[in-house]
Amino acid sequence: MSDRTDRLLALHVVVLALLTISQTTTVPRNQLLGTIGLLVGTLAAVSAVVELIRAS
Repeated sequence: MSDRTDRLLALHVVVLALLTISQTTTVPRNQLLGTIGLLVGTLAAVSAVVELIRAS
């Protein structure tokens, strides 16, 4: 893929991760699922930011 595609994909992952984090912190139906959502969302956001930095 091109650098532009990689950056757009990483940005898309960041946005989805932030939506996941905000959803699990706003509506905590189950504490375990909320914790899993927070961890997965944070991990996805961090890895996507690293990809954005690496692509630059």
